[in-house]
Amino acid sequence: MQVIRIYYISLSGNTTNFLERLDHYLQKELQEKLDYVNVKDLVNNNESLGFEIKEPYFAFLPAYLEGGNGVTTGNTEILTTPLRRLIGFCCKVLNLLSNKVE
Repeated sequence: MQVIRIYYISLSGNTTNFLERLDHYLQKELQEKLDYVNVKDLVNNNESLGFEIKEPYFAFLPAYLEGGNGVTTGNTEILTTPLRRLIGFCCKVLNLLSNKVE
């Protein structure tokens, strides 16, 4: 059974529920398994617990809007940019480490 790594965030639990159901479906129908990590769980008291990304992964990010109805008002996305920056930082670090001359 192949494992698919996913980093995601779920504030309300809806995304976690979706990934649980997707994992169940993939195991049953395709013999694939999800290994999903809520990045919210990697922070305690506003301090990062730290983690390393060493294998291929998907980033799964629902749209969280700041107030309003998402069409005419409140269309400011509040999570996409921070997660994108985290992924970008991890990729830069991995590239630096892999290009390091020993």
